[in-house]
Amino acid sequence: MLTFKKSILTLLLLSLCGADLYASPKRKRRRVIASDSEHSASEYTFQIGPYDPSSPDLYKLSRSRLELFLDCPLCFYLLCRLGIKRPSTYPYTLNLEVDRSLKNKFDKYRLSQTIPKLLEQNGIHAKPFEHLMIPKWRDSLNHGIRYVIPGTNIMFYGGIDDIWVNMEKKDVIELIVVDYKATAKNQETFTLKDLPPEYFRQVEMYQWLFRQNGFTVSNTAYFVYCNGRGNSDDSDDIELIFYPTLISYEGNDSWVTPKIMEVHKCLQSDELPCSSEKCEHCKRYAAILRINKERLVSHETQTDSPELILCEAHADKSV
Repeated sequence: MLTFKKSILTLLLLSLCGADLYASPKRKRRRVIASDSEHSASEYTFQIGPYDPSSPDLYKLSRSRLELFLDCPLCFYLLCRLGIKRPSTYPYTLNLEVDRSLKNKFDKYRLSQTIPKLLEQNGIHAKPFEHLMIPKWRDSLNHGIRYVIPGTNIMFYGGIDDIWVNMEKKDVIELIVVDYKATAKNQETFTLKDLPPEYFRQVEMYQWLFRQNGFTVSNTAYFVYCNGRGNSDDSDDIELIFYPTLISYEGNDSWVTPKIMEVHKCLQSDELPCSSEKCEHCKRYAAILRINKERLVSHETQTDSPELILCEAHADKSV
């Protein structure tokens, strides 16, 4: 009975999203030259579209989708197994411009192999890491830093902002993960307390990926946190100046492997996972279902109708 309820739930969620209830997800294949260690090329065939448990082809699991799984397993499953996306949000175009500007600035120091002024001012003995793969590691859409998970058909990957090299280590090349962030707050100083937990998980995933690719990686990561402040004069021109703050964080990536294996188990299953209690999207779906249930009851609908079964199933899965 529970499996039937879950099936009914899936049908309504599909219909709410405007999907064709009778169309199966389209499965495509793409053969490309890829690398599972970043040092040697191998030929892989990637799945395109929702995850296919029966396919031997690789499924590309991005850092953001692992974060989605941590946020809400049900929303992750709907996206990666059924192809149902969460409602889209507006792109952070201002943040993207800050990201581009910072990359250009640090690339100048990478080219000259000198220590950036921001690092000198903070007493950090590091410089941008010079490597041919930097452009690809930054390309989160087409490449990124990636690794094929042994015993699975999953390639985990993520696009970095920057990598520095620790100049204090003379006997080994130790890399430092760096991430750029932008905000606009009425304050001058920032610490780790001002950053959300997903920022920390993000750099830990990058640390894990570089270690799996054979690099020595420092536990210390840095956030270049840029705060935008407007001009306070009487000019008609609006100026927004971003002031950078360097925030260090001690990462621990021991959680990454177990979570990726949980993701693989979730993707392999035909059972809908439970949603997160904090998921606003699932709460919205639950509210819609409760309204539908009230309307059905007001029209003297039988209590064993599929719609009411669906409401009960979603209530079990969300809140």
